[in-house]
Amino acid sequence: TDNNVRTYKVQDQFKGNSFFDGFGFDNFADPTHGNVNYVKSSDAFSRGLAYVDNNGLAVMKIDNTNTIAAGGNRDSVRISSKNAYSSGLLVLDVDSMPFGCGVWPAFWTVGDNWPNGGEIDILEGVNNAVHAQYTLHTAPGCQLDTTFTKVSTKKHRHRSIMHSMLGNEKEAKRLARDNSNAVNPLAFTGTVLTSNCDATINSNTGCGIRDSDPNSYGSALNANGGGVFATLLDSNGVAVWFFPRDSIPDDLSSESPQPSTWGSPKAFWSSSQCPTKSFFGPQRIVINTTLCGDWAGSAFSGDGCPGTCADRVANPRNFDTAQWKIRSVTVYQ
Repeated sequence: TDNNVRTYKVQDQFKGNSFFDGFGFDNFADPTHGNVNYVKSSDAFSRGLAYVDNNGLAVMKIDNTNTIAAGGNRDSVRISSKNAYSSGLLVLDVDSMPFGCGVWPAFWTVGDNWPNGGEIDILEGVNNAVHAQYTLHTAPGCQLDTTFTKVSTKKHRHRSIMHSMLGNEKEAKRLARDNSNAVNPLAFTGTVLTSNCDATINSNTGCGIRDSDPNSYGSALNANGGGVFATLLDSNGVAVWFFPRDSIPDDLSSESPQPSTWGSPKAFWSSSQCPTKSFFGPQRIVINTTLCGDWAGSAFSGDGCPGTCADRVANPRNFDTAQWKIRSVTVYQ
């Protein structure tokens, strides 16, 4: 292999029976105004809202046994990692995830003193979405550099080939080297939704990129056996890759990942317009599922969900599919 290819090594891994040891249970009101009560660990474990199943999968679910009042709060789980990470490669191997009308799951990271410490939303969506969405929320001043979209970097590669054909080997090598450099300037393949990451404007929309793969979220992801979401936070920027279950790179399966060999990420926010050192403090890993609220509630009717989100919360049967089943969460350095 190329001597310049960096192999990452495991720093922390959460899986199997010890999965929950690395997390605390957040027992506070949902900051996104959802119809949930986040319960403490003792309640989560005693009531079967958090457990490790016989296959070694970490399960976190919304209460699907109790009927509650329309517009009431249904019990749910939100966990945050005890450790925080200022850089590294964060890998989620998910077997299945929550989905359905009114349901808003998220696997994400967040720094202290939000939004100053930054937020990276890695696997998030609402209702019956089938495309994952990746989003940053930051202090003012961070932008998504859209010159890294697939279309604009094609020119870069063509230019490298052209210089080579014209005999300008030095320039050809420089451009080729730029293209092979870990992430930068690898094109990302997702669709830009918004480019200003500032959480204090646009109702905290952040700067989002939608995955073009229709198996990257919800029922479609689950039917496909889940997959792996890998996020690299370093001085180049923030990159996210998604690999469906049947196309996980061997180096990732063997826990010796080499992101520079993975090709284009789904999403990439370059430090060129959002220096990671300035906008991201040490990140804690958060996994939660809320209901209705700022996003799932406001998008409910537009997403084709019947009735109102408030009414939907009442019936526990509506939330049989609102559960995470996670194989592992691994942090590499």
